[in-house]
Amino acid sequence: MTDFISLDIESLLTAYRTAQLQPTDVIEEIYRRIAARGNDAVWIHLLPQAEAIAQAQVLADSNLDDLPLYGIPFAVKDN
Repeated sequence: MTDFISLDIESLLTAYRTAQLQPTDVIEEIYRRIAARGNDAVWIHLLPQAEAIAQAQVLADSNLDDLPLYGIPFAVKDN
């Protein structure tokens, strides 16, 4: 894994295609960044990290080109 993970879509897809990253690496980095921010009340609901990693591991047997959002982290905002 790299020291810094860029979370833009193009960088992530390139890293997945070249086997530099796996979706689980990205999940771990996102949760590290969330923890580093501390409890700033941004999240109404956040999946437990283990659950998010388990869901990312399911992608290991999937074809990147068959899933448009393969390994792309996102948040859903309810207005």
